[in-house]
Amino acid sequence: MQNYDFIIAGGGLAGLSLAYYMNQTVLRDKSILIIDQDTKSQNDRTWCFWEKDPQSPFDS
Repeated sequence: MQNYDFIIAGGGLAGLSLAYYMNQTVLRDKSILIIDQDTKSQNDRTWCFWEKDPQSPFDS
């Protein structure tokens, strides 16, 4: 079984933001597991419903 230093429940905006900003601090060397109830094969969300081309650190 793999161990993680932090587990974030939810892969939405709050969970991904938390993981991103944790990675920008002294916690960058820690392992983080993000769990979400939905399996996603593509980015189906934007910052707001009218946004066509999101510009964020989470864009792939």
